[in-house]
Amino acid sequence: MTIEVVWDDEAHTVIRHIFSERWTWEEFFAAIDEAQVMIDTAPGPIGVIIDGRAETMQMPPNMLSNGRTVLSRAHPRTKIVVVVIRNPFINVMVMTLSRISGARGRTLLSVDNIDEARRLVHEHLAKIKE
Repeated sequence: MTIEVVWDDEAHTVIRHIFSERWTWEEFFAAIDEAQVMIDTAPGPIGVIIDGRAETMQMPPNMLSNGRTVLSRAHPRTKIVVVVIRNPFINVMVMTLSRISGARGRTLLSVDNIDEARRLVHEHLAKIKE
């Protein structure tokens, strides 16, 4: 599969979608379905990291419309989504998606490295538990 779905921490509070260079929206939707099952087994709120660090990753067509579909399919216990992306054009698309997606878009962030993504997710989840 071109999108691998894994737990990013032992506590099962962060799911990471690891993207290969080429993928399709159908593969992403299947990865979301896989993540939904994983989240159902988790103990509390969840953060999601979309790991798009592949240097030559290509975005399939219709990013904004499919991106909105992705956000609308998020599990109710998903509290934050952080996209790790190095491509400036895709980063602009993610930020545009964030702005046009209402309440769900306000918890969609973009960073350029995995450590920052993990920090943001853990900080956000810690605030929810307070």
